[in-house]
Amino acid sequence: LGITLLGIIIITVLVIFSGIFVKDNSNGKPTMDNPVEIFDNWTQLVQACNNQEEQYFNKDYFDLTTRLPKAILEGAQLLRAKENLLSSSRNTTIDLEPCTTQNLAILSYLFTLSSNNDERGEHAIFIDNDWYALSVFFFETSGYDMWKNTTNWLSSENVCSWYGVQCDDSSSDGMNSTRGDITKLDLFDNGLSGSLPSELSLLSNLEQIHLRSNAIQGDVFPLLTKMTNLQEVGLFDTEIEGTFSAEIATTMTQLTYLALGSKKLYGYLPTELGQMTSLEYLSCSADALEGTIPTEYVKLTKLKALDLTAAIGGHFPPEIFLLSKLTHLRIFAKQVIHGTLPEDIFESATQFRDIQMPFSEIHGTIPSSIGNLSNLRSFIFPSSTSIGGSLPSEIGMCTNLQILDLSQTGLAGSLPTEIGRLTKLEVLRLNENQLSGTIPNEIGGLSNLRLLELQLQDQVLGSPMHGTLPPSLCEIETGIQVKLTCQTDLFDSCPGCCTCCAR
Repeated sequence: LGITLLGIIIITVLVIFSGIFVKDNSNGKPTMDNPVEIFDNWTQLVQACNNQEEQYFNKDYFDLTTRLPKAILEGAQLLRAKENLLSSSRNTTIDLEPCTTQNLAILSYLFTLSSNNDERGEHAIFIDNDWYALSVFFFETSGYDMWKNTTNWLSSENVCSWYGVQCDDSSSDGMNSTRGDITKLDLFDNGLSGSLPSELSLLSNLEQIHLRSNAIQGDVFPLLTKMTNLQEVGLFDTEIEGTFSAEIATTMTQLTYLALGSKKLYGYLPTELGQMTSLEYLSCSADALEGTIPTEYVKLTKLKALDLTAAIGGHFPPEIFLLSKLTHLRIFAKQVIHGTLPEDIFESATQFRDIQMPFSEIHGTIPSSIGNLSNLRSFIFPSSTSIGGSLPSEIGMCTNLQILDLSQTGLAGSLPTEIGRLTKLEVLRLNENQLSGTIPNEIGGLSNLRLLELQLQDQVLGSPMHGTLPPSLCEIETGIQVKLTCQTDLFDSCPGCCTCCAR
């Protein structure tokens, strides 16, 4: 009985396949009696799926396999490939309907083997997990029609040679070559559009994923928390959404770099991030992110950069200023940030390169120890009306300074002549303060200056600052934008404005 049943099955299969590969040259339209053209490559398959033509996908009479080449169907490769993938997929969900990204990934793999005249026989049914994961990712993020650079993707070339993919060690002689583990995926501004598939977790040795400036969508945290070997995550300037998950602090313990940016990211800065003692770079830009900067972040002793743009506010832990490795501090808060500038801040923390905290209420004065910051490039505290004091002459020792913005800070006193030593300075904004004295002639030596904003009013009316801008400013070949507030008028032109405020 068993032999008879097996014979019936074999005969049935032969009958079915006997008419599958007939080409209809009459009108090209698939019917019950006239099977459709056989696909020559996987791109034709994708085009058919994108067209979503009803006659191609009517399940009552159409099976996707009726358009696959005989080389792929022989030996039941398609079915066995799916079975092997299911058994090794590490619990990822696989949908094998005709036009799902998972099915397209499998078929594109088999097409590639077929077109490459692969002779691995039985081994051909074992789909490489890395190849499969990257292929699903490719289709899920519109790689076929949106990516800017698709060099070698879904080709017979070693996956380590695919654009944006890096391995720890590999050869590059095609699909049969030996290779190392995929450790980095970097597709910055490459036109990606879509969500990150769970199949990326199959890249078990992936250490870095950088997808900045792409239309990545959806909640990425369930996926990221599965990728426990990740050390760097770059998803800035994307469209990811959902709540900032605190779970990454307990699952992604090797993380050193975390950059998230999206208007659809909401919630609060997780306090638990303070436990990630390996973290060196933390950047988050999310207008809907609320709350305060947790005090626990002072435990991030390896932190080199803290860059936050969000609807945060409240108390700023002053101890963050004293983190010994912190070089970049940028806090752009939508709500008022308040705190204290430690008096000894620059005596121990001499490593700073950028300090930017606009629209904050940080109390204190600029200490003379600012001269210790020989690598400082930007010092930006506009609209921070609680700083006050005078600009110390030691500012002239910050010879790498390019941006100095202390507008609306309550700064008083005269401008030190040492400001003329800042020969790399490009932006100098000191308007709306209580400055006194004359304009130092040394400002005329700032040959790289592009923007100068000062507030000048007539001495007769009681304004303490006066003088004439050095004519040498007008000789800068690239031009300079000068904004001078004279009484209640705003002048914005060059070079004629250079003496407009002299009285």
